[in-house]
Amino acid sequence: METQGYRNTRDSDTLDNVLFQQALAGDQEAFEALIHRYQHSLFRLIYRYVGEYHEAHDVLQQVWLQLYLSLPKLYPNVHMKPWLFTVAHNRSLDVLRRKRLLSFPR
Repeated sequence: METQGYRNTRDSDTLDNVLFQQALAGDQEAFEALIHRYQHSLFRLIYRYVGEYHEAHDVLQQVWLQLYLSLPKLYPNVHMKPWLFTVAHNRSLDVLRRKRLLSFPR
């Protein structure tokens, strides 16, 4: 028997894949729908890392840019949510590393 949580996850992945395919085909509205689906949760994650509102928005813009540039290179059935959160995590760590380097002059 299928549980509701599993079905919702699978439905969400299916919708992500449809939006991904449409965005890959050049559908700007599909790309914007992906942004709308994940912007709040990604922003919360990034903000927890960097701790500064404007900087978190800058990092989020980097995530969207990386998604846009990576669309043609991603596998057709990529799980969009984990991919986006990994990119957000990595871009946030880049900011933290850069801050650390700037605060410790050589």
